[in-house]
Order: sequence, then structure tokens, then C-alpha cells
Amino acid sequence: MGNWHIAIEGTGIHHNKDEHDVNVLLGEFLKVLSQHQSIERVSLTYGGRQVYFGDDDGWHPIKEPKDGHSTG
Repeated sequence: MGNWHIAIEGTGIHHNKDEHDVNVLLGEFLKVLSQHQSIERVSLTYGGRQVYFGDDDGWHPIKEPKDGHSTG
């Protein structure tokens, strides 16, 4: 037995009062998970995202070409 962490990021429907909304599915998962595990914190972030560093981070000043031309 020990510590664990689950992180899931995605795109899809939420907060539409639909059984397939991510907030509904998360609630169902947590009902089952909390029967067998000690849960310390749960958060759901939804809406826009501005990535500063990562796989799809797009333009960033440190990636600007040395000739000064924009890459995007």
C-alpha cells in the first residue's frame, strides 16, 4: 500500500446534464473509488487553457528563431 496519483486531461462534453458529461462520469468513478481508497483531493478544470510549456505549447519567446521571424 502506498501513495498514488491519477491525472487525466482531455476534451469533451461537460456540464450539460448529460450522462456522458465528464463531471457526471467523474462523480460515478469517485463513488466507487472512495469505497476502497482514501481520496485527499479531486478537482476538475474546464474551459480554455493556455499552455506555456508542453507537447502542444505553440509559440514561446525562447523558441523564437534567431533571425527574428515568427514561427507561427
